[in-house]
Amino acid sequence: MKKVVLFLSMLILITGLVACDSVTPTPQDQSYTVTFDVQGGSAVKSLEVTEGTQITLSNYTTAKNEFNFEGWSLTLNGTVLTGTYTVNSNTTLYAKFVSEERTYQISFYDNDGSFLISKVVSEDSIPSHTYIVIDNDEWDYSFEGWKTSLESSTVLDVLPAANANASYYASVTAVKKQYTITYITNGGSTVGSTTVDYGTEVQEPSSPTKEGFTFVAWTSDIELQNAKTWPIVVTENISLYASWNETIEIGTYLEILLSTYAYDVMDYIPEKLQAGGVLVDQSQTTVDYSSFVNLSSISSGYGEQWQMVLDNLSQTQSFTEVLNVVDSLSITAVTLFNNYLDSNPEDVNSFTFTSGIYNVTINYEDDIIYLVIDFTAEFPVFNSQTAQIMLSYNVLNQEKEGRIQIGDANALKYVITEDSYTFAIKYLGIRSAYFNIYEHIDGSIKGTIYEFLGLDNSVSTSSAAQFEITDNYVSVVGNKASGIIGFTSIINELYNPSTGKLLGYEIKENIKSITYNTLWFNLSDQTGITSIMKVDEANGSNLDSIYVNGSASLFTSKNVGGINIKSLSRRYDIEFRKQYVYYMDGTTLTSVEVEVPMLFVQAEQYNSLVTDVRANNSNLSSFNITVSATTLAKIEVDYETTINVFVIAKDNTKNEDVIEYIGSKIAH
Repeated sequence: MKKVVLFLSMLILITGLVACDSVTPTPQDQSYTVTFDVQGGSAVKSLEVTEGTQITLSNYTTAKNEFNFEGWSLTLNGTVLTGTYTVNSNTTLYAKFVSEERTYQISFYDNDGSFLISKVVSEDSIPSHTYIVIDNDEWDYSFEGWKTSLESSTVLDVLPAANANASYYASVTAVKKQYTITYITNGGSTVGSTTVDYGTEVQEPSSPTKEGFTFVAWTSDIELQNAKTWPIVVTENISLYASWNETIEIGTYLEILLSTYAYDVMDYIPEKLQAGGVLVDQSQTTVDYSSFVNLSSISSGYGEQWQMVLDNLSQTQSFTEVLNVVDSLSITAVTLFNNYLDSNPEDVNSFTFTSGIYNVTINYEDDIIYLVIDFTAEFPVFNSQTAQIMLSYNVLNQEKEGRIQIGDANALKYVITEDSYTFAIKYLGIRSAYFNIYEHIDGSIKGTIYEFLGLDNSVSTSSAAQFEITDNYVSVVGNKASGIIGFTSIINELYNPSTGKLLGYEIKENIKSITYNTLWFNLSDQTGITSIMKVDEANGSNLDSIYVNGSASLFTSKNVGGINIKSLSRRYDIEFRKQYVYYMDGTTLTSVEVEVPMLFVQAEQYNSLVTDVRANNSNLSSFNITVSATTLAKIEVDYETTINVFVIAKDNTKNEDVIEYIGSKIAH
């Protein structure tokens, strides 16, 4: 009986050893569970083992359709464990599978070896990649195919089927681009085109010929304004255009100079805005406002800004009248110069002759012909003075220049181009000015004036103005003003070019830190007020006392009110402003400064103007403003767009700049 018990005990022990696939546990070992997560494969039964048990992992497998079992890992998609695993805690082992289909990584590189893309492809499939190489200005590129290495010269016709990881390199050929210079001779002899590689330096070709003309230059534009500098580095297709000058005898240049030196800047100015363009009766220049005056008796004139334009143009007349000397000498000069050319065809740099009081010099140099006349004579305004006239004509760009010196203190220089006129003047030692006027391609005309006053070149005051002339308006902005003492003012005046009427203006006035924006209109641009009377400085006030429509009650203004920096200022009022009118005194055109009543309103208060005037003046219940919305909008737009530009530009030119521009007499 003892033998049976012993046998059974040994059998139980051996069976336990086989089942545990491990060392014999000690009585103290903890029991743990090993769970197999098959990840969709066939089931594997969990194990109950004691602490320290080693299990052979290959003894436990699972299967999954279309996948190969690689082994077990401690985490999802973790590293596959090999050999045995010692169990020291409850453990989950995860099955790891790989697809039965094999794949490979195929990498593509450009022709410089730079990585493009990697693709994972199935075994035995044909890899591919579309490679596009982009041309540039210098090179044309062609993709030839793929190579197995960057250094290889063999281009594969087709990529092999994938059976391992592989790399392929683009094979690219580059051909340098060519460009053509085309010569357009504009009626001259043919010049063949030039085709060269990108970046080639090309020298100027032989000049074409054209009967009756001299070749000047190759230009890059059809307008023949931008001459090319040689050599040219070719980086694109180029068309060049031949510029020509008509072949003219030098004597003919002199004739052109003498027939085109005169210039009337008034050709730019609308007739009604020229001096005397609008005339008044002389009686309207001395209106007495100490008793009521009907508005119909009051004439509107030009404001201070436009009058500055007219003053500058008028004072040039004193100089340009001197050019009558040229008329009297022109026939003599041409005859003598042509006789000189007949005898000296190779020497035309300088020719001098004397005619009466005039010493005349003619030069032709660097495509410019000069005429210089020196003489002494009696001049209106200037009395007896030594004078010099210099005229020049550039035969290439047709630019004309003139310079007139009368004594030491008076000089004028002007330059005429196809679309502009510029002059600078110093006058009687007390005034200098610079004037430029320019016609734009759209037909509009823009001008600029700088004016300096003072003795012995010491400037005491300076003014500036900018103006624009269109078919519909003349707008002028400037800082010449007789405003309230302590204010700095900039005024933008607006005129009707067909009538010469001042339509109104807006003033920007600064005093201390306050800026006032005031609109000013003629009293004729309202209804309700028919007559006006002014009593100067009534009751000790600095402001005139204004009465309207025969009333004994003052015309009443209204303060802005509220709590702000302008609260005590007037919203609106009537004030007398300086204007200039012209009348005929016999046969003499005369200008005179007059005081004209105008209605002003702070721009921010314009919308309430009619209501305010009616509310504060019981005799003006029919008052209304008749300024058109178009005129008001134009004044405000010009104010917003021109004043800031003017402020920036007005100090760009100094008195010394004007004097330098005028220069000195031609020395002989």
